[in-house]
This record gives sequence, structure tokens and C-alpha cells, in this order.
Amino acid sequence: MRKRYILGALFSALVVALSGAALALGKQGAGKNHHFDFTFKKPKAGASTGISKIFTDRFNYVAPAAGQPADPVTKIVFTTPKGTKVNTSVLASSKVLKACTSSKLGSSGDPKAAKCPKINKKAGSAEVITGIAAVDPVLERVDLYGANKQFVIRLTPKGAVGQTANIFIKISGRKLVAVVPPFCLPGDNASTPGCDKGEAVLKTLTINAKAIKKGKKPFITYGSCKRNGATNKTTAVYSFRNTPSEKVTSTQKCKT
Repeated sequence: MRKRYILGALFSALVVALSGAALALGKQGAGKNHHFDFTFKKPKAGASTGISKIFTDRFNYVAPAAGQPADPVTKIVFTTPKGTKVNTSVLASSKVLKACTSSKLGSSGDPKAAKCPKINKKAGSAEVITGIAAVDPVLERVDLYGANKQFVIRLTPKGAVGQTANIFIKISGRKLVAVVPPFCLPGDNASTPGCDKGEAVLKTLTINAKAIKKGKKPFITYGSCKRNGATNKTTAVYSFRNTPSEKVTSTQKCKT
């Protein structure tokens, strides 16, 4: 009888574990130009959480013919579930965080050297398309740092070819607004507008963020959930330089 009891308990624990894993998994959204996935580590209403993955893939992008302008994404607005909160003040002192903003770091300043708090659990990755067949796709390492009411996405080359750059994500309520700067190819004249030698385009990006607490104050608090197993949405609105914007939705089941 005791053996049956133990096996039954183990089975029940396995069911609970699998149920939790199922809640943690998100469902990727697909648009005309992008695949998009935004998965919270612990999608429980009002709970401290991290971000298991933000994934965006401009899956059908093809570099333009030589001499033709590129059409990059210039901005992405992520809208997380209602009630979601991000409190960067728990990451470091206000003095440190204010040294990690776009005005201080600029397009390529090193967040690590500025002692900005690193918040990704493991390195993410990115692919960049230059239009130069011999080097495409260019692979980049991606790290995420905290700042004053914003994040810093740090791109560094994985190989001999690549570009070091910062992308800043401003936090506005439950929205995360990423402004994507132009990535000019080598040989560009900085004193002239645009990219003289052509422009690289960010094709894929994958990042994550740890669940962090300072005392009882979470870094990220998950939003509301109507009922156990309900589906919440996170959207991404992509703005392009020359073509109409695109909205893609990622879904994930939540827990009360």
C-alpha cells in the first residue's frame, strides 16, 4: 500500500510539474514579415517573473539590389499583458542607472565598463544581413543591461565581421519601446545623412531577462490573469522606414 501511495504522489507531482511547464511555454505569432515570441518565465498574476525569451525574426527579409536603399525596422513597440510592471530601480542605485542611458552610452558605449547591471541569464543572439554574400548572415552576441526606466541591448560581433552597437528599450507602463538605429556598412561618411556604403538590417534577435527581487520588490511583476489556464497576449508593432507597420501577437497561458 505504501508503495502505491509513493507512486501516486510522484505521479501527482509530475502532473503539477508538467502543468507548470505548459503554462511557461508561449505560442509564437506570425505576421507577413515577422515571427514573434514573448515568453515570461512565471506567468502568474502579480508574481515576480523573468523573461524566458523575446524572439523576433524577419524571416522573409532579402537584402535589396546593389545601390537600392534598405527598408529596416526602425522601432518595435512591445505591449505586455495588462498589469505587467517593470521596476528598474531594484537593479542598482539611481546614480549607476542614470549612467546607463542613451545620452551617456550613445550608440556604442560599453555598458559593462559603465557598471550597468547585466540582467540576462545567458547570452542571446542576433543575425544581421549586409547584402554581402561572402559574410551573410553576420552573427552577433546579445546581452541585456538595466538602466534608468529602460533596457540596453548590447550587440557585439561573434566573429571577425560584425558591429558593436546599443539598442535602447524605453519602459512606458506595460509597453517596451525599442528604437532601432541604422547600421551603416564600413566606409560610411559620418558627416553625411544616411548610409553612403549601404546598410545592414537586423534579421533575428533573441534575448532573455532574469527574475530579480530586492527585498519584496520585484524587477518584473506579471500582470493579471482572468482564470487559470487563460490565454494572455503580448504584441509587437514593427515600424519600417518605407512600408506600413505590422502587428504580430504572441500568446501564453497564465495562472491566477
